[in-house]
Amino acid sequence: MYGKNVWMIPDGYMSDTTKGEFVSHEAVCVLNLSGKPAHIDLTIYFEDQEPLTGLHAVCEHNRTNHIRLDKMVADNGQPIPRNKPYAILVESDQPIVAQVSRLDVSQPEYTRNCNCNICVRIFCSESKSYFQLATFCYSICPRR
Repeated sequence: MYGKNVWMIPDGYMSDTTKGEFVSHEAVCVLNLSGKPAHIDLTIYFEDQEPLTGLHAVCEHNRTNHIRLDKMVADNGQPIPRNKPYAILVESDQPIVAQVSRLDVSQPEYTRNCNCNICVRIFCSESKSYFQLATFCYSICPRR
């Protein structure tokens, strides 16, 4: 069996910047190989306010789900705020693999001719390990 039931992502932030059709956003990217649908709850933690709860998603077996945080609305109707740092607790009733991807179009040095800036940092609660990936097509993108 692959994955864990609990994931923590300590580095969350969505800019309110847009460039044409590109909107800055984050997504919790989930892979479910458990054999059953995974029911996922997200809790958003802030520096200066109480956590935002009531955010839910489902990822079917043998599928991925890129849960766009800019499109999520909590049970109380509140969206995840932009321009404010946060952390994410991801809890699932089935083992899943999770990471966060970020499209930040506010950084002109990474979005000049394309929008391929993706930053990922995750923390696995069971292994107590951080995993970090930063991919910038700045030097390899053929559109540069």
